[in-house]
Amino acid sequence: MHTYTRSHTHTHTHTHTHTQDCNKCAQELDKRLEELGANRIHPLGQADERTGLTEVEPWISSLFAALSV
Repeated sequence: MHTYTRSHTHTHTHTHTHTQDCNKCAQELDKRLEELGANRIHPLGQADERTGLTEVEPWISSLFAALSV
């Protein structure tokens, strides 16, 4: 969290969301499944809204391909 001051009397707080924050749930679930001995059938998919989510469609396509084998 970053705090900055516009004037001597007003302080504003701005929170930046990073890819790491957005993917944290997926990363934690992935780690836990690995700890439990799950067999990975496809790489973990992670996305970033700042890139227009360009990585999502190719990942979904490759997931469906892996599931159809």
